Amino acid sequence: MSATPHLRSRPETVVWGFLAPDVPPVLRIASGTTVDIDTVNALCVPPDAPEAFFERHRLELTDAARDICDIVKTVPKGVGPHVLTGPIHIEGAEPGDVLEVRIHEVEPRAPHYGVNFTRPGAASRPRATRG
Repeated sequence: MSATPHLRSRPETVVWGFLAPDVPPVLRIASGTTVDIDTVNALCVPPDAPEAFFERHRLELTDAARDICDIVKTVPKGVGPHVLTGPIHIEGAEPGDVLEVRIHEVEPRAPHYGVNFTRPGAASRPRATRG
């Protein structure tokens, strides 16, 4: 039995914004392979002093925090706030195929913290109403 691949969230394995068709895969796997995938949230972490963000909030610069610091300092920020790990190439998959993804487990990475924010106009989109 082969080991489960682990895709870390590092500057060379993430994009900041969205996964466009021209982004090369960072991992190639066979269909049915289980993969451990790290993710990070860089929201509100300033790219010019990311370590200071964690120090100010008394969070250790380990694991996810270290990954975030490395990412925000080196990965170009694209459209949108999200840092995405991937993409992953599935051997044999072709454009138009439907892929099934099963999430077996979600485990928070240390240090454990959360960020919440609002921005002007974010909640003011028109909503459909029923008459």
